[in-house]
Amino acid sequence: MNLNKTKLNKMIKNLTSLRKLTSQPKRLLGFLLILGVALFLNTCANTNNLYGTVLRVVDGDTIVLLDKNNQQHSIRFFGIDAPETNTKQPFGEESKEFLNSMIADKEVKIVIVGDGKDRYGRTIGIVKFEGKDINKKMVENGFAWAYEHYSDKYVKEQKEARKQKLGLWADEKAIEPHKWRKSHRGKAK
Repeated sequence: MNLNKTKLNKMIKNLTSLRKLTSQPKRLLGFLLILGVALFLNTCANTNNLYGTVLRVVDGDTIVLLDKNNQQHSIRFFGIDAPETNTKQPFGEESKEFLNSMIADKEVKIVIVGDGKDRYGRTIGIVKFEGKDINKKMVENGFAWAYEHYSDKYVKEQKEARKQKLGLWADEKAIEPHKWRKSHRGKAK
């Protein structure tokens, strides 16, 4: 059913009279149906997605994206925490290179999560490339931890990667990035 805006507004105006609505169940049902459809369409239209080209891979869980308006966005991957490159954490460079090999210079979709920003102003999201969840790929290949402090979304993939000793899990003494950052504050290159 394709309604133009004027027609829809007129229908809503006619249906919104409380007295009419309560005295005529068919009108009430019609109003609720239109309201439900409008709310559904509004929710779909407001899905927070961002599209653009990956300009730069900063590390295994952060990229810089250029959108169609030539605006740059710093994107922090939701639900994962990758080894640090700026303080030379083991597997930091490997993590960055693995991510780089998958999405550098590629068109990606960012599904924005939660409030959309972290405390550093980066957009928080799930990165999708050709329909694949890149955040998940990072964890299942052993190049990032499931960031359980914020989500349990990738815990299953982490357990499997650890079991197979993939990537950083080859090192039995691998240190979680948040612990590494805490012990290496002020030592960034």
